[in-house]
Amino acid sequence: MANQRIVLVTGASYGLGYALSLEAAKSGAHVIALARTQGALDDLADAIDQTSGSITQVPMDITDDNAVTYLANSIAERWGKIDLWLHTAWFTAQMQPVAHLSAKDLDKAYKTNIRATSRLINALDPVIRGGKAVFFNQDDLELPNLANISLSKQAQMTIVKAWRDEVKTLGTDVEILTPRPFYSSMRSTLYPGLKPAQFATASEVASEIWAQI
Repeated sequence: MANQRIVLVTGASYGLGYALSLEAAKSGAHVIALARTQGALDDLADAIDQTSGSITQVPMDITDDNAVTYLANSIAERWGKIDLWLHTAWFTAQMQPVAHLSAKDLDKAYKTNIRATSRLINALDPVIRGGKAVFFNQDDLELPNLANISLSKQAQMTIVKAWRDEVKTLGTDVEILTPRPFYSSMRSTLYPGLKPAQFATASEVASEIWAQI
């Protein structure tokens, strides 16, 4: 493991995070896979066992400040640093017109998509120095009934862009990528009735992303 690339994937249990974890493992990396669900992480571990990579499973909620701090400290103690952080964790509610936005959904979007992103950056900044952090944007959110997700995505991107500019001279590479549309649980939540065959798969898009990073 001493010479392995250390890759942290937040939101590794499904969709793009799962697919990127596999891409990293196929390249021989050690994947620190973070997700809330142990069963999903076990499934990912079974898949990674068939590659040249390896995995450390981290079942935790990114909205738990103490858990985030513990994660960063554990990374520092065990590996010293991470080479790549891929942040794919995200909360998505169903489409809602502004006049009917759910307070519960707004609060969860803030906690997961905005506040947790800020807390993760705060905790991981020391162990990502000299490495790369990648965040993912969407270009199809400026539509009616998407105020919740659009608001939280724009706020997240504001945080990420500020951090990117602040650490340019410190050796940390922060990138924002906008993948082409692919079928995911998030997209099916927003647009019920979509057919998977109409879109690329998460695995196909993950392969394209991995080729860029």
